[in-house]
Amino acid sequence: MIQSNSEGTESPQTIQDLDSLIVPSQYNSESPSNIDWPRIGNPAIVLNGSEIELRVKGPANISSWDIELYREYIEYTLVLESPTRNTSTGVWHINARIPSNALVNLYDLRMSISDGVSNYDLVEKNAVQIRNAFPDDLRIVHITDTHINSGMPDRDTKLLSVLYQAGAAGADLIIISGDLVQNGGFGPFNRFYNLISQSSVPIYVVPGNHDHDPNLNFAPYVAVFGDDYYTVNIGPDIFMTMANSHLGELNSTQIGWIERDMAASSAQTKILSFHYSGQNLLLNFEEELLELSRICNETNVDVVLTGHSHIDRVDESNGTLWIITTGLGPDMSFGGHGRNGFRVVDFQDGTPTYWNWTINQPWSQPWDSVTIDRQPTNARNIDVGAYLSITNNLNYSVANQIWEFLVQPISGGRYYIVSGANVLSTINGTDAFLIRVGFDLDAGESKTIRIFPDDATAPSISYIEYPLSVHIEEEYVISVNLTNPSSGILDVQVDVDMDGELLDRYTMMSSGGMEWRITLEHNASGEIEFQIFAFDYSGLEFSSPIYAIDVVPAVQPLEMLLIILVSVGVIGVVVVAFYIIRRK
Repeated sequence: MIQSNSEGTESPQTIQDLDSLIVPSQYNSESPSNIDWPRIGNPAIVLNGSEIELRVKGPANISSWDIELYREYIEYTLVLESPTRNTSTGVWHINARIPSNALVNLYDLRMSISDGVSNYDLVEKNAVQIRNAFPDDLRIVHITDTHINSGMPDRDTKLLSVLYQAGAAGADLIIISGDLVQNGGFGPFNRFYNLISQSSVPIYVVPGNHDHDPNLNFAPYVAVFGDDYYTVNIGPDIFMTMANSHLGELNSTQIGWIERDMAASSAQTKILSFHYSGQNLLLNFEEELLELSRICNETNVDVVLTGHSHIDRVDESNGTLWIITTGLGPDMSFGGHGRNGFRVVDFQDGTPTYWNWTINQPWSQPWDSVTIDRQPTNARNIDVGAYLSITNNLNYSVANQIWEFLVQPISGGRYYIVSGANVLSTINGTDAFLIRVGFDLDAGESKTIRIFPDDATAPSISYIEYPLSVHIEEEYVISVNLTNPSSGILDVQVDVDMDGELLDRYTMMSSGGMEWRITLEHNASGEIEFQIFAFDYSGLEFSSPIYAIDVVPAVQPLEMLLIILVSVGVIGVVVVAFYIIRRK
């Protein structure tokens, strides 16, 4: 049961009947995929009730097909027509029908196929997006030069931040124009794959020079993402050509392919993307740039999205915008404003109308546009509640935001309360409860969404341990045992004061069970006062009494030696006196 409290007053919320959905067991497959299309870097965008043609590389004698669209706690089995196989390519072509009642979402594609002897389980993450309608006014998030590398986790954080914001800003798709990884081997590509699989927005990728392996060429890229150049139709009005500029040039074969496909398309919006920027082509392949410019002009290409230069630049030539976006991954851009960032391109009536989006800067940065604080941090983590704080720093509103939260199943007449958003649907599984919420966010607006049980209670301290006195620069531990409220513990903080001034606010870390610990040290003597605050998912707060610790100077070695000598002397005097008294 759910109650919604989006406007500050509790009211029952009607729950959508989702009988067509299945709550499956958790799926963990490590089988390599030989799905040819759609792929995570070249997904299908389809409408409810429409048909989709899937392509699978496989042996000739496959007789059993089971194909599903899957998202956590949502599963649809597709109705198939008789698959056919191209004997020269070894690719099966399968026509499948999308359910007319499917929820709008981005789904994994899962296949179980068999030839009667061997079974094959194939999975492709984020391969199919189901929509109710193709976008009228298109919004693209352009990312480039992520340079993902196992030794640089800050780049992971930047990429994940943009992926979250693309979903929050209602982006229709994301284009990543090359240099996905720092070195084009299988390991970095697998890492990049796992990162972008957390996106709620379809992603289209092309390779850059760093995605090339000196020994394997583009083979690792192709194995993970499929074709290294391809075309995309999103309904009748949006056409994209995604090219591979190899190590600097597109070459005559690809240029001919771009011209042929762009000329054949009658789409209202045409987009071309590859890695090397027009500036690079001008310096090294001027004839190629002139040829591309002619093609874009004659075939009415609206936007060319590139990277490589790590700068922000927008040029217009004969009605085509040539856009370079600064690199997201590198620590510092080579020129321009010297920031890591990304870009949002908005279209109206098929024409690009806006290509910068933050209020205070002419560029877009992951940490400036939409700020998000979410607990649990991942949609697939489960707790007894959920919390989302989101601030829109854009200069326009973002509407119809949909977020999913997994919480623990609830029973015994209890129910969850949702505040700050409208409940769209729920699915009750054996090991989790899925809640989908929706909300709008005006320009500059902040919103907090909370999901918590109706019998929420604040945590309290059942036991605390800390020293009464410590030396300067001596590490010590404050350990607290908290009660476990039904609404869970969202955060535990400690405020530390000295001489009436706040030194800092620290987050206490759980060390197992309901015990929370923090390690501190101080570089000055005096009395330390600290107070503990704990919060549950409903926002209820507990504050402890104020505790005191004396911080005293440590005894220095010379002082210790003098103390020892004086002590030895005193002991010696006492012994001698005792001896004299005994003799008398």
